[in-house]
Amino acid sequence: MRFVAEGPAIPDELLVARDDGRVIFFCGAGVSRARTGLPDFFGLAEAVIAELGVSSQSPVHRILEEARNIETRTGVAGLISADKLFGLLEQDFSRKDIEAAVAKSLKPKNGADTSAHRILVDLATAPNGNVQLVTTNFDRLFNDCRAAISSTLFPNLPDPARQGAINGIIYLHGRATLDYRGAENDGFVLSSASFGKAYLSDGWAANFFKEILKRFVVVFVGYTADDPPVQYLLEALNSDGGYLEGVYAFQSGTEDAAIRRWRHKGVRAIPYDPAESHKALWDTLEAWAARANDVDGWYSAILRKAQKGPDKLAPHERGQVAHVVGTVEGIRRFAAVQSLPAEWLCSFDPSIRYGKPGTTGNGHRKSGPYVDPFDLYGLDFDDVPKKIEQGNFYAKRDVPKTAWSAFEPSAEDRLAVGGDASSSFRGQLSTLPVRLPPRLDMLAVWFGKISHTPAAIWWAAKQLGLHPSLIEVVRWRLKDQESAAGDDVRTAWSFLFEAWQHDPHRSRRAAYELQEVKKVRGWDRGAIRQLSGHARPYLTAKPSYSSSPIPPVGKHLRLRELVHVDVEYPDIAAFNDVPAELKTHVLRECRRNLEIAVDLETEIGGYGLNHISPIIPDDDPEIDRYSRSRGLSRLLHSYVSMLSGLTEVNPNACRHEIDAWPTNDDTVFARLRIWALGNKSLVPESEFLPLLQKISRDAFWFSDHQRDLLLSLASRWNALGITQRKELERRLIQGPKRWRREKTQQYVERKNGEIATRIRWIATNTTGFTFDAETFVAKIRLKAPRWEPDWATSAANSREGQSGTVRTDTDIEVLKDVPASELLKEAKNASGRSSFLVEKDPFAGLSNSRPLKSLAALNDAAKKGDFPAWAWSRFLESSGRKDDDPALIRLIANRLVSYPIGPLSELIRPISSWFETVSETLAAADISLFDKTFEHLISILRFAPEQAGSSIVRGDEEPDWTMEAINSPVGRIAQAILADPRKEGLNWHQGLPAIWRDHSADLIGLGGDLRRHALVIFGHQTNWLFAVDPKWTQATVLSVLDGGDVSDQNALWAGFFWAATVPNTDLYVQLKPHLLRRATERRSVRRNYNEIIAGMLMAGWASFDSSGHRLVSSEELRDLLTSTDDELRSHVIWQIERWSEEATKAGPDPDQDWSRLLIPFLKEVWPKQKSVKSPLVSARLCDLAFSRRDDFEKVVDTILPLVSKVEGDQVFLPILTRSDKSVVDENPGKTLELLYAVLPDNVRAWPHGTEGVLKRIQDAEPLLRTDIRLLELLRRIELR
Repeated sequence: MRFVAEGPAIPDELLVARDDGRVIFFCGAGVSRARTGLPDFFGLAEAVIAELGVSSQSPVHRILEEARNIETRTGVAGLISADKLFGLLEQDFSRKDIEAAVAKSLKPKNGADTSAHRILVDLATAPNGNVQLVTTNFDRLFNDCRAAISSTLFPNLPDPARQGAINGIIYLHGRATLDYRGAENDGFVLSSASFGKAYLSDGWAANFFKEILKRFVVVFVGYTADDPPVQYLLEALNSDGGYLEGVYAFQSGTEDAAIRRWRHKGVRAIPYDPAESHKALWDTLEAWAARANDVDGWYSAILRKAQKGPDKLAPHERGQVAHVVGTVEGIRRFAAVQSLPAEWLCSFDPSIRYGKPGTTGNGHRKSGPYVDPFDLYGLDFDDVPKKIEQGNFYAKRDVPKTAWSAFEPSAEDRLAVGGDASSSFRGQLSTLPVRLPPRLDMLAVWFGKISHTPAAIWWAAKQLGLHPSLIEVVRWRLKDQESAAGDDVRTAWSFLFEAWQHDPHRSRRAAYELQEVKKVRGWDRGAIRQLSGHARPYLTAKPSYSSSPIPPVGKHLRLRELVHVDVEYPDIAAFNDVPAELKTHVLRECRRNLEIAVDLETEIGGYGLNHISPIIPDDDPEIDRYSRSRGLSRLLHSYVSMLSGLTEVNPNACRHEIDAWPTNDDTVFARLRIWALGNKSLVPESEFLPLLQKISRDAFWFSDHQRDLLLSLASRWNALGITQRKELERRLIQGPKRWRREKTQQYVERKNGEIATRIRWIATNTTGFTFDAETFVAKIRLKAPRWEPDWATSAANSREGQSGTVRTDTDIEVLKDVPASELLKEAKNASGRSSFLVEKDPFAGLSNSRPLKSLAALNDAAKKGDFPAWAWSRFLESSGRKDDDPALIRLIANRLVSYPIGPLSELIRPISSWFETVSETLAAADISLFDKTFEHLISILRFAPEQAGSSIVRGDEEPDWTMEAINSPVGRIAQAILADPRKEGLNWHQGLPAIWRDHSADLIGLGGDLRRHALVIFGHQTNWLFAVDPKWTQATVLSVLDGGDVSDQNALWAGFFWAATVPNTDLYVQLKPHLLRRATERRSVRRNYNEIIAGMLMAGWASFDSSGHRLVSSEELRDLLTSTDDELRSHVIWQIERWSEEATKAGPDPDQDWSRLLIPFLKEVWPKQKSVKSPLVSARLCDLAFSRRDDFEKVVDTILPLVSKVEGDQVFLPILTRSDKSVVDENPGKTLELLYAVLPDNVRAWPHGTEGVLKRIQDAEPLLRTDIRLLELLRRIELR
């Protein structure tokens, strides 16, 4: 958490520990320098030297000067430490005189500003009033700022093991006398000898610090990592290079630099900006101290700000609220406030904070501003995502894995649950979920208070489910009569609760398991009932389709603006092999599912009941069959299939089933009755009219039923008796009902049109009516003047959607006799979509089969100044152009170069594409015309460079120079000149033809991105170019790497890495300094090619020049691996692993055997610096070891000095099964040795599967069960 906007971020666990009284502050010289102005080490040394009158010839002067210079020169502090300088002074002066000089030099001026000391004392004051502060300073300023505080000096130090013993200022290294004329008691710990005694020989200071670490969290303020007190205190305690538990230090500088300075000492650095005399640090400490003095007041202030809502606060203020809800005490206070906006859910949830930007507002047509959720809800400690500009529909934004979430249990939450995290073996408790940790329980209380708000429902709709305790809180709130929840809010929650009850994955798994059980025991009623239950439709609730990236605004929003509710139809295997005697049970269960579907669809508005596929399928090939196999249609058709199958076996049972159909439904069951009317086995003539009468007038005239109705009637019409036909005629003549609010004239026209359609269709497809249908239709047609006979022709066609691949019809018949002057106009008129899946494009066909006629038409238009882009694109990009004979290619080229560059600028894309396609043939047939065409294209590019951009839309992403280049005019032209025959057959260093060099220079000489597109193509060919003409390549291409244009360099590297080929030796030598520099750059563009860079570096190390030296020496590669980042180091390890796992001849050079080079590389090259032994790199080295089954022991012995502790699932332990013999079984001892070296003390941070590996070790080698390392690891598991 940050107290101030630009201040250091203090870990939550440290803030909580201070509030609990578990922190001791260690204060160094930086505290006394901050506002009192006491000297630093150099200033103190100079003052003491002057006070003692040290001879100018004394080596002390030279050493002090060297100490200044060496830090300036190397950037490394502490190489000559203060204790060594004062040790030299003790050789010439008495300790008493030195201490007197030190005390005098540290005497503050009258009225000195002790506010920094007062801040630290306030911070160090525990809730019980004890002051817990240790200082290695000699001045008395901590006493001066608060005289009543007790003090302790060595050797009379308190025992940290005694409760409350730490109370006051502990002067660990001594304190100046009241008059600053010397040191109190046993003097100062100042020289090498006194430090040695305090920390080594007697060890009283070291032992005191160790006891403190066992019981307290330690914070260093005012120290650098190289100060003697820090070095003596910490380095002996952290010999394994991991982090000490609960030790922090404030450190000025960048985050990377701060972490690097303290990590090897086991301390977690808290970085901050040192600008303006460390203002960020002291403002933070002062604010922290204010919180320490008035915890209640601090919480109240934060919660008052929180009432404004997250979008009204700065990121660091939102971070403060996040800290509050991240602790039990904080969330208790947060939940007690009555008016905190529900929008805080957005800041608490990383999936909302990192959501994709969008337009706000309610409804499908959002009219609000374009907003980025991260701007409104992001926290100061979040990784800042890339901006996404409006209109970039394809951009994605991932949630960082480490992003904070208020809803995920923290380590403290898991500890708080303890034994409550388990369930009961039997009884009522066995069915209850695991309870929430106290913090999340209080968060649920707050959520209950805001559950009536649109923001709460909007957030909940995005979740797959909520904990039962939270659901119970919301239910209780909604039952409260005084709740502000309206009907739509209650309904929305009701839908969400119901939707969360269904787990589709669990249902599918259970259905599959049931099918497997059925294979053994067969079908019975219970199995049918269970499988039907898994296939039962259920409600789903998701965010509204019109949902914006931020919660909706408004007190009275409609239900559909809050949540989108739908019916889900599980795709469960059908009852294919049910015995005949059980099929009636299956039918009943399936009917029940249909009834439930109708109820659910009706409850949510009934839209899903209006788009059911016809029961009788349409044989039109363009009909989309997808909808028939999904949703309610699939459920209905499955039921029909079972009913039809049973009709042949047991028609009576089927008739009983029909009698059970609900009569109050005009959708699904009305459709079933309509279909059944056409099946005389199901509905004999005697039952036809009774069943017809059960079909309401609305259902009879419902347009979606029309196909099934007409086909059913047609199949029975001719065999029906006069009574049945008369009843059908009556209903057909009656027509549909009038719609509500439908105007009379509109109703009359609609009604008569629909009657005419059906009567005309039936008259056409049956023996006809008892009246003259044609006369009747002609009469009523007068009342429906817009009715067309074609409507009747297609009346029984399916209304399902159409799908398929759009086919281009390039038939040229329509252009056969059209003269050139009219051809383009006629071709355009004849183009377009002729039917749903047919696109007509006769000019494309003409361009392919009759290119001369097409070119004549284009040339005729060109003479009139018309250059239609669509026509030129069809012609030049036709697939036929690659097969054109040289004469036609020359004709096209001559036409193009004769046209003015102005109008051609808009055609640069198809022209450059054509030039690339025919370049080889044109150059071979007429090299002069090839050059002339190229020069014309260059003139166009110079005239209108804005027309020649890449067709790849970059959006907000980093440029992908390779993709942009190969999809750009310049990239295609550059590819074209690579087909120039004048460059073929050139020998080593022969030199490139002058005209080819000129062409290349013309392309590279273009400006901006056009130049970069050319650089990509030539970068791709760098290996060959350098081999033929190294001088030109160096001057024209590689010189870019020495320039200052970063984008040019990125483009050239993109082309070079695109080739992914290790350069020849001479080129490698030229590129090596640039490649090494590229490998150390922390740029996203470099990370795109980490794998290739790693491979080239490794290949260079394994390759030798003519004098026998490595192209990349071990020293160069080691330095690079030391200075680069973990990402590239990881790729190097991965590259070694891959090459060494391949056959004996591996890597880019068949002479390189990486299975043999692996051990020498790790021993001779891999850095041993602590900064390289990061958790990630250590994990990758472990992965490498586990991949080396044949030489696992050798690899482990080699990497053990190179690794440190790993974290979490960074290590991929070998997958263990009882049947396979793994590397662990073959090398249990070495596996244990490696795991013991890399597993952290915190078991929760162990890689997944570690316990299984430890068990496997014991099984593989029983003697290891008593190994102290294995016992220690098992002990950690027991204590977790």
